[in-house]
Amino acid sequence: MTKSIKITRLLIALLLIAGFSSCSSDDDAGTPIDSFPTTFEIISNSDNHTVLTSLLTQTGLDDVLDSGTFTVFAPDDNAFEGVDASGFTEEELTNLLLNHVITGNAESQNLSDGYIETNATEGFSGEDHNISMLITLTDGVMLNGASSVTSPDLVANNGVVHVVDAIVPVPDMVTFATADPQFETLVEAITRDDQPAFVDILSTPAGEEPAPFTLFAPNNDAFQSTLAFLIQAGTGIQGLEDLPQETLEEAISLHLIAGGNVRAANLSEGPVDMFGGTIEIDLSDGAKIIDPNGREISIMTTDIQTSNGVLHVIDNVILPDLEVDELPNLVEAAEAAGLTILLDAVGAVDGLGETLLEQEAITVFAPTNDAFADALEAFDADNLDELVAAIGGVENLETVLGFHVVPAVAFSSDLEMGENNFQTLSGQQLTVNVDGSMVTVIDSNGSVANVVQADVAIENGVVHVIDSVLLPELAMDVNEVTIILGNEGASAYFVSEIIGDENVSELNENNSTWTLTTGTRYTIEVENAGPHPLALRDVMEDFLLAQDDSVGSFEGDTAVNFEVEGNSLTFTLTPALADELDNYVCIAHSSMTGSIITQ
Repeated sequence: MTKSIKITRLLIALLLIAGFSSCSSDDDAGTPIDSFPTTFEIISNSDNHTVLTSLLTQTGLDDVLDSGTFTVFAPDDNAFEGVDASGFTEEELTNLLLNHVITGNAESQNLSDGYIETNATEGFSGEDHNISMLITLTDGVMLNGASSVTSPDLVANNGVVHVVDAIVPVPDMVTFATADPQFETLVEAITRDDQPAFVDILSTPAGEEPAPFTLFAPNNDAFQSTLAFLIQAGTGIQGLEDLPQETLEEAISLHLIAGGNVRAANLSEGPVDMFGGTIEIDLSDGAKIIDPNGREISIMTTDIQTSNGVLHVIDNVILPDLEVDELPNLVEAAEAAGLTILLDAVGAVDGLGETLLEQEAITVFAPTNDAFADALEAFDADNLDELVAAIGGVENLETVLGFHVVPAVAFSSDLEMGENNFQTLSGQQLTVNVDGSMVTVIDSNGSVANVVQADVAIENGVVHVIDSVLLPELAMDVNEVTIILGNEGASAYFVSEIIGDENVSELNENNSTWTLTTGTRYTIEVENAGPHPLALRDVMEDFLLAQDDSVGSFEGDTAVNFEVEGNSLTFTLTPALADELDNYVCIAHSSMTGSIITQ
């Protein structure tokens, strides 16, 4: 063995003793379980950990590891290939080793996506804050985006050992920014071709200017929320690529404090000088950032410690002062777009206009005047008053208008390809379908309206102009008909009486054909229903509605509102049910059957 190799090994041994000394104070962290080996015995008995075993034996760290409860991420022999320990300072090597050890027993079932503290510490603040470790579970257990657990849960009597395939690097700002999936859009922003070398800046070691740093890091959702704000503000910005170079550079710089490791406990109320300007910190109700546009930004995760600074995750992007013009309210936007009949309709419902203006967040699908003209023609109405009467009065008009309003902000960029379902102010569900660049809205009757002008920003949301009036389910005056149904033994049904204004069937004719009208609510009183329960079927003879315990496919339809009480069954013939309905039958005697015509 050469003299230089002996000196190198001795140096490593001394550094390892120093590195693990901070762990040795945890003597009471757990009670040993004698039936299991120690963490050192697990490592020393492994043929793939000869390097680690040698280092632990030379330095006495076998005893240190046994003096408390630890989780050790143990690199195998292959992980040490190409590693030149002589290139590390004493402090760097110590921290690298401690970066593989966390206090306590963390078996794989207890690990989750996110950050945990290692026994490594930062050395620049004088307070020795513990360095964080990023755990991601997308494809096994990955540490800091660089080292994978290959053999988990080697249980010791004082903790657990997880074998890893690479040395876990001591992270800097860039490590977590690039390894954590929640920062993908942030990385896209700071690496855009027209931006300064932010990656090089954030890689600066803590002992060099302008490090250390405090980074308020917006996650992916934060960028989506901010883009929605920029669209709503009428800036013309639809995506990250639309942000001007200077605006993006200034925005990124507003997230960064240079020369300070400001942890959550050190945040103070008032103005804070950032790398690119000034922001305000508000601590009156939890820690919040007030950006130059007056937007409140919440701090979601704090104190993710790195070797050259600390990160805090925030839920919006800090923006420079954009001098955004004041947005119109809903009425002003409708007037500007010439939606006069819509405004007249809203005005016909007492208090609706105020309700819409006072909503915190709304998306309005606003029909054009031509759309209302088509609705007037469809209901054989000459004006708005006649249309209101035709649909059942002002209460139903309020339902119709509420069906056009979603109590949330949904710009076109917020919609996913395919179906998007929204609960409306009317309490009914609306479907918005996105197919490439085409956006359509589908009402409760299956009618389709096209979005002809999207993303008209208003002060409390957005307006999408559509070419049809959407119709929800309405509470209309329903025609009610009762059918008294007798039977000829087990061979036939016959209608003995009809109560109501419909010529449903010839009376007293065995297995007669019935003619039922869409929109009517029918009650069928079946004499001798016990031995002769009635069912309504489709052309394939599948049950749609059944009087006994059999389950018909329309029995749960709220619009059909199927009810069975004693010998009677009651239902509303909806268009959907009418499309399927073909015949009636006695569930017990198939010869008792007849055809049904719907109109």
